[in-house]
Amino acid sequence: MKQMLPHIGFIFKRNIRDKKNIYYIIMMLICSVLLVSIVVIAYLYNINLNNQFNKNISFRALSVSPSKADMMEYIMKKEDKDFEYNLDEIKNIPHVTDVYSSKDSVMKISNPIIAEKKQESMYLSYGTETSIPNIIVGKGIKYDDENVAICPNNFYPYDNIVFNEIDKDNIIDGKSLLNKTITATYDVRAYNPQAEKNVKVGEKTVEFKIIGLYDIKESYFEMNQCFIPGKQLEKISKDFYPRKDFTVISSLYVYVDSRNNVNQVKKDLEKMGYLVDFKAYVSSSYILKLVSIFILICVISIIGIILVAFLYAKKRVLNNSNLIGIFSAAGYKKSDIKSYYFIDNMFIFVGTSIVILI
Repeated sequence: MKQMLPHIGFIFKRNIRDKKNIYYIIMMLICSVLLVSIVVIAYLYNINLNNQFNKNISFRALSVSPSKADMMEYIMKKEDKDFEYNLDEIKNIPHVTDVYSSKDSVMKISNPIIAEKKQESMYLSYGTETSIPNIIVGKGIKYDDENVAICPNNFYPYDNIVFNEIDKDNIIDGKSLLNKTITATYDVRAYNPQAEKNVKVGEKTVEFKIIGLYDIKESYFEMNQCFIPGKQLEKISKDFYPRKDFTVISSLYVYVDSRNNVNQVKKDLEKMGYLVDFKAYVSSSYILKLVSIFILICVISIIGIILVAFLYAKKRVLNNSNLIGIFSAAGYKKSDIKSYYFIDNMFIFVGTSIVILI
């Protein structure tokens, strides 16, 4: 190796003058750029995915139900009241920020009047400081506020909310609705013992001033979904659902302060005997496919780099048999000749790496 060090300048000039090296550099460049690109794309995609998870409140929420034994016991008793969760115990779990019943989570309103214009339908959802999407314009709402709402920045107050059925001409710019009013009329019902069901006994009308907007793309909520104060929605829910079916048990929605703490809260709830599931999650098969594609491209790129380097080195040795003979005749050892070709290949590899970084 030491004998070859004085010849580094010769090796460098020889590689510069040998135009055949350009093909090797191009092949190495293609494989290396592919490898670097897929690593960067995977890194940026992971950051973007985490940002979406963090911004979407549903990814830090859990759906909680009684154990199967508690469910059966409740059904057999046929009690004329909701299943009683230990709410204080659940709220005292570290990192839990909000707890409410699924039956109070959302309510459909038909023919609402929005900014003095009658629309087809919309949903009113339960809102508190910690269970609403990030506000991008205006301000948020609190649990015990009254007659205020936050709505999507692109509002579509219709039933057909499947993406390919949306009439883009009817999408309302949320900014035009700020400080405007939603007038919602809903049925008031009472339990009829003879019919053994809830029946309509009247109507109520309530108004909400739109004080804030959230980004529909970040939140993954429906385009016809507005949030109102949780306490007010609970009152509306009691009017509409005065008595629930004996065979129906409402689950709880438990919100956590950060997505990083969701799994720990889930374990704590399960230790209490509850059945717990994620309110929203990304399909594991989808993530697995993405990871598999990234890994496959990386492996192919690495194999390509190794294969190109090996074939190039082999070809260089075969094409330079005369030079090897000269080195041998000059008294260079076999290890020195190997060092020569190692340095020779390293020059090209380093040159290719510099080009990639540039």
